[in-house]
Amino acid sequence: MHKSDHTSTGFDSSRFFVQWFYTKSHSRLLLWSEQGNTERTRIELLFLDVAVINIPVYMRGLKITPLKGREVQAELARVPVQQTRDKVLFRMSGTDWEGYVIAASLTVAEAERSFDAPSDLLDPLWSSPFPR
Repeated sequence: MHKSDHTSTGFDSSRFFVQWFYTKSHSRLLLWSEQGNTERTRIELLFLDVAVINIPVYMRGLKITPLKGREVQAELARVPVQQTRDKVLFRMSGTDWEGYVIAASLTVAEAERSFDAPSDLLDPLWSSPFPR
């Protein structure tokens, strides 16, 4: 498994992604792209300390650009200031959509994992909807 922090660098992929898991109690959002006919790996993206989610459930293509400073102020005119303190605005877009997530960090992992395998970024209890 390859795992890395993308909080300041962002992320870009043409693959299909889906919102896989969100928990309010730990403010974690997990997106992932499954293995496919041409992809041998599963890509997982974990946002921590999430304050705002403004993205579709299903996403064709995924480009993430972290914003700071004046760019954030212009983008977040309607978001309460207390929700953005010590956070990064991750501007996100794909083939036919745009949105953003406000969170403290973004971690990306890629590995050869089956559809029902637990997440590499979450505790096993929370990572799979399938009973053991």
